[in-house]
Amino acid sequence: MALPDLSHEWPATKQALHQPAQILGAIRAAVAPPQINYLHLGLRVLPGRLTTGPLAALGEWQLDLRTQTLRWFPLSGRTMALSTQNTTQRALTETVVKVLAHTGHNVTLDRARLGGDTPLKPNPTTAAAYGDALTAVFTLYERLRAALPGVKTPLVVWPHGFDLSFLWFPRQIESEESAHLSFGFSPGSAGLDRPYFYAYAHPIPAGLTATPLPEPAHWHKAAWTGMVLPYDEVAPREDAQAAIMDILRAVFEQMASQLRVG
Repeated sequence: MALPDLSHEWPATKQALHQPAQILGAIRAAVAPPQINYLHLGLRVLPGRLTTGPLAALGEWQLDLRTQTLRWFPLSGRTMALSTQNTTQRALTETVVKVLAHTGHNVTLDRARLGGDTPLKPNPTTAAAYGDALTAVFTLYERLRAALPGVKTPLVVWPHGFDLSFLWFPRQIESEESAHLSFGFSPGSAGLDRPYFYAYAHPIPAGLTATPLPEPAHWHKAAWTGMVLPYDEVAPREDAQAAIMDILRAVFEQMASQLRVG
């Protein structure tokens, strides 16, 4: 099955989804207990939504990507919904803090990355398509993750980069400081403006980028080194999800064998 088209007004739509997700990340960072590999900072994926997960007395916050709505599910009282459209990240952050304080939750958020002053104006159709795309990609990566042997981290969305990823470890050492592979999906980053699937190895095995990759995947070497599979080149295919899985499995076999040898 083909994956949704994310081409229409993507930069503005990505920003309008990323910045509210950063607010959820700041809420989680403020109250979640520390976890190995910084997993306390990651957001979980639900169909069409991102969630902080249950946060003890604070309840749960979700971002509905399809409707561009922040929702708070407190332990008691009514669910509260805040539209993220036509506001700014800074104003939305202030509203969230006031809502929490009004109900007795004085949460101190790190405002370092929450000062966006550009009005959030997503294309509603593209935003909804991204909710569907992320759900499909999450399901695909969960299948890949489950099929791989050994130790793996949970699959989460990182609010800072807005990418979905997990780590695989060739040895029984579950730390990002040790040897590992990372598999993920990014909505775009510096130097790569369009969405893409990625994989990289740490440390980088000698000669890794001389290894041929299944098309249309290619090696990316600017700023970081790893495999990039452009979303736009596989999403329209009727067998898109099967093709992506085949490529990711092939890349895993190539990179894992070199990482083990190294």
